[in-house]
Amino acid sequence: MLEWAGHEYAVPYLQHPLRGSNSNYRIVLLRILVIVGSRMTQISLPGINLVRLRSWGTRGGMAVLDQGIFSGSNFVLNILLARWLAPAEYGAFAVAFTVFLFLSGFHSAILLEPMSVIGPANYTDRMSAYLDRQIRLHFALTIPAGLLTAATGAALLAARVGDEWLAQALVGAGLALPFMLFLWTVRRMFYVVQRQAGALISSTAYLLILFPGIWLLHKQQAESSLTGFALMGFASALASLLTLVWRKLGSRKAPEVVPMREVWGAHWGYGKWALAAAFLSLAYGQVQIFFTASMVSLEAAGVLRAMQNFMLPMLQAVIAISLIGLPALSYDYGRGELRSLRRKGLFLTMALTGIAIVYELITWPLASSLEHLVYGGKYSAYAGLIAPLGLIPIFAALAAGFSLILRSIQKPKSILISGIVTGIAGVASSVLFIKIWGVAGGVASLVFAYLASFLVAGYLYRAWFPSKEPTGFGNDRMEKG
Repeated sequence: MLEWAGHEYAVPYLQHPLRGSNSNYRIVLLRILVIVGSRMTQISLPGINLVRLRSWGTRGGMAVLDQGIFSGSNFVLNILLARWLAPAEYGAFAVAFTVFLFLSGFHSAILLEPMSVIGPANYTDRMSAYLDRQIRLHFALTIPAGLLTAATGAALLAARVGDEWLAQALVGAGLALPFMLFLWTVRRMFYVVQRQAGALISSTAYLLILFPGIWLLHKQQAESSLTGFALMGFASALASLLTLVWRKLGSRKAPEVVPMREVWGAHWGYGKWALAAAFLSLAYGQVQIFFTASMVSLEAAGVLRAMQNFMLPMLQAVIAISLIGLPALSYDYGRGELRSLRRKGLFLTMALTGIAIVYELITWPLASSLEHLVYGGKYSAYAGLIAPLGLIPIFAALAAGFSLILRSIQKPKSILISGIVTGIAGVASSVLFIKIWGVAGGVASLVFAYLASFLVAGYLYRAWFPSKEPTGFGNDRMEKG
C-alpha cells in the first residue's frame, strides 16, 4: 500500500527481491567494487603531470558545479512534485518526462553530439558563425517535435482517452521542450569553446528563476505536472537569453561564413549513427518507466522515478565531466595527438569511476534516512532500491571514458553498436524482470542495461582504438584542413 494525503493506494507488484537478502547483496556489491578498484589502479597513465591535473581539476570542478546547480535545480523540483502530487499524477509526470528525454536524445544526436566533436575539430577559425548555426538548427528541430507532443496530449484530452493527468503532462512537456533544450544547447556551446564559466552562469540564472517559481506555485496551490513543465520551460528560456546577451560566444573580428547546408551535412554525417542510437537509448535507459506504467500502474512508475532521483545527481556529474572531456579529446584528435587523447580518456575513466564508487558507499547505508529526509516516509517501503540503483553511475562512469575516446576519434558507429546491444538488453530484461518483480524489476533492468553498456564500450575501445600512433598523422590532417 502507498500512502498519500492520508489515503492508501493499492499498488500491485511493487515487491523487490532484496528484502531478506540485504547482507548477500552487500557482499556481492563489495566484491564488485574491490575488483573494479583493483583493475583501475593497474592502468598506467604516463604524461599526466600536476599542471595538467590542476587545469583539468579547475575545469572539471567548474563543470561539476555547473551540472550540480542545473541538475540540482531539477532534482529539487522533482522531489517537491513527488511530495506534493498524488502518486498517479507524479507517475504521469514521470512518463511525460521520459518522453521529453527520449526526444532530447534525437536533439543530442543531431546537434549537441556533433557540435562537441565537429566544432572543435573543424571550425575553430569560424566558431562564432558555426555556433550561430547551432541556434537555428536547434529551433528547426525542437519546435516541430514540441508541437507534435503537445498536440498529442491535447488530442487525448479532447477525446477523453487515457489518463487525464498524463495528457496534461504531455501538453506541458511539448510546450516546454524547445525552451528546455535551448538551455541545454547554450550550455553545451560554452563547453565547446572551453568556457565553462558561461555554462555555470546560465545554470545559476536557471536556479534563481526556478526556485521563486516553485515557491509561487506552491503558495497558489497550483503545482501540477503541467505547471511543473511550464515553469521549467520559462526558466530555461529566460536563463538562456540572459546568458547569451551577457556572455557573447566566439569572436567577430573577421567576417565568418558557415553555410547551413555545410553544417547540416557534417552533423548528419556524424549524427545519423547517433540518431539510431538515440532511439535505442530509450530501450535501455528510459523504457523501464513505460513498461512499469503499462504493466503495473502509473503509481508504480512514480515510485520508480522517485527512487531514481537519488542516483541522478551522480549520473549527472558523470555527464558534466564528460562534457569537458569530449571537446578536449576532439582537439587532440584534430592535432593527431592520439597518445594524449588516450591518456586523457583513461584518466577520465579512473576519476569518474572513483567518484561514483564513493557516492555509492555514502548513499548505501543511508538509504532509509535519505528517503525519510526527502520524501517524509512516503516511499519508505522501497528505500532498499536506492542501493542497487547506485550501481548505475558506476557502470556509466566505467563506460564514459571508453565511449568518449571512440566518439572523439569520430567512430560514431560505436554509438550505434552500443545502442543496439544495450537496447536489446534493456527491453528484454524490462519485460522479464518487471513481470516478475514489478518496480524492483525495473531497477534490475536498468542496472543490467548499464552493465551491458560498459562491457560493449570496453570491447569496442580495445577493438577500434589504434594501438600505435600513425607517423605524420597530425601533419596530414592539418595539411588537408
